[in-house]
Amino acid sequence: MKLPALWKQSQSRKAPLLCAILIFELISCTPANADERWIALSTTAISITGNAVFNPTKITFDGRVSFPLEFVGTVAGLTYDAKNSPASLYRITKLKNPVISSGNQLCGDTAPTYMSVSKDDGIIFLTVFTGTHPPIAEHNSWCATFNYVPANDPGH
Repeated sequence: MKLPALWKQSQSRKAPLLCAILIFELISCTPANADERWIALSTTAISITGNAVFNPTKITFDGRVSFPLEFVGTVAGLTYDAKNSPASLYRITKLKNPVISSGNQLCGDTAPTYMSVSKDDGIIFLTVFTGTHPPIAEHNSWCATFNYVPANDPGH
């Protein structure tokens, strides 16, 4: 007669442990920085960067040239989409200026220092900046803009 009560008591002690294990499994199965694959859309993206693979810690152009990134914050006015949407601003953490495609570099002879990313109506707007300080809308030092569509977008 006491066995069911004892069994219920032991099960109630196991419930928090089972919940913790379940939560851990769910978190470990979810990629923290899942790669987004972008297809070059604008003429500049097609001729300079090719397609891109992006996540918040790195962007790779043309399947071979990567820039490590660090998220800075969200800022309005740093992209040139029709709505001037808020953009995620990233600092390039290792300054370099490699040739990406067809002898082209992101900002010509100057190494890029920041990138902003915004998305609107299925288009991804990437703006690249030079300069030592984070760009601001009123006085930004953009050097190039590139447009992409998500690789999983059936409309493109």
